[in-house]
Parts: sequence; structure tokens; C-alpha cells
Amino acid sequence: MYGWRALIGMIWPAGGPVPEDEVRMAAPEGVTFASTRMYVEEVSPKGLEEMVTHVERAAREVAIMKADCCLVGGTPAGFFKGHAFNLELTGRAREASGLPSKTQATAVVEALRELGLRRIVVATAYIDELNDLLRTFLEEAGFEVLALKGLRERYNWDIHRLPPSAAYRLTMDAAKEVSDADGVFISCGGLRTFEVIETLEKDLGLPVVTSNQAALWAGLGMTRVSEPVEGYGRLLRMDRNAREQVGA
Repeated sequence: MYGWRALIGMIWPAGGPVPEDEVRMAAPEGVTFASTRMYVEEVSPKGLEEMVTHVERAAREVAIMKADCCLVGGTPAGFFKGHAFNLELTGRAREASGLPSKTQATAVVEALRELGLRRIVVATAYIDELNDLLRTFLEEAGFEVLALKGLRERYNWDIHRLPPSAAYRLTMDAAKEVSDADGVFISCGGLRTFEVIETLEKDLGLPVVTSNQAALWAGLGMTRVSEPVEGYGRLLRMDRNAREQVGA
């Protein structure tokens, strides 16, 4: 049976196949995904306002597929109206699905904290307005954003067409601006990053967290799959059980 170990429910913005392909690429044996979409026309506050009206419908869809948990994708859905709304959105997904639920924005915050990162470089696919909102969200969560660069892409279908090298070059450009960062965050589930996470970590000497990497990590955590995953950065390589045993 597919998903005999865990069936992770994931709700993604419409636009392209990148999130599903990336999490499937890295999933441990026996883990699969029940996914659905939220309609969105543009990656902007206006577009996100419309998109999040589809959360309850999408959460019920992953629930009826007998998923074990519910992850609300689209990192901006959790950060564009601040932390209080992020909690509200999480509650709406949980109530509609009846499942343990998180947003991708929450997964990112938890992943950065898990790695002990505080002073970070941020690279995104977003327009300036969303980048400003993301900076505020991260700073209110206790992080210091040392540099932030965005590709200023407004439409998901354009973001999904970008090669992994776009994320690599953008991140390297952002990192050049600082010399004392703890780590890197690449934001946008539609931006291909999995092929370059390890390369970036080697070239920068820093941990790299990406939106989809954090989403997979959170989904595995909610379903208690603790197996380390190689090839996609320090976050997924960590052995959760070993960390818990030493009281970290």
C-alpha cells in the first residue's frame, strides 16, 4: 500500500508541479502524499486573500483521502497577515480536516529554530511588497534578517518554470552582502531548490532551509517518521530520535 508508513496531506497553491515533485523526491520509503490545490491568480496580498478562502475545502479533501496530517502550503499564506493570522489559518485547517495541522510558514520558523539559526540571509521569488511582509514576520519571530533579495515574480506559473540555478544564483548574491550569517532561508514552494541545497551548504558553509524542505520535515515530524534523509541539507539529515535522546 502506498503510504503504509505515512500519508502526509499537503495543500498547495495552484501554479505548477514543483512542491509535489520536490517532497516526493526526498520522501523516505513508505511515505507518500495526499495533495490538493488552492486557486490563486497572483502571488500578492490581493491574490493571497482570495487563495486562503479555499483552505477549508482543501483541508476536507486531504482528510477524505485519509491523510495522517495536514500541511497548508504556500509560505506567504502564513506570513502575509502576520503571526495571529498564521495561527488562525492553522486552526481553520485543523478544524476542517480533523487532523494535526501546520502551515508552511510555521514549518519554516520551527526549522530555523531547530537548526539554531538567528541571523539569516533570505532569498525569495516574491515581489517587494511580500518581501517586506516576510521580513516583518521573521523579525517578529525573533530572527535577524541580514539581507533579503527577491526575484520579483508575481505569477506562480512563471516561478515554476525557473531552473534550480535561479535559486542558487539569487542566494549566492544575497549572501555576498553579509559575512556573519548563521544560515540561509529560501522562500517559495514554487521555486526549485532541492537540487541545489547541498551545493549551497557546501559553497556557503551554512545551513540552508527552503520552504518545501521545511514542509517535508514538518510533515515527517507530525507523522513521527524520524529517519534521516540524505542529500537535501542538514535539516533533513538530522536524526530526531538521537537529538531527543541527548536532550537537545
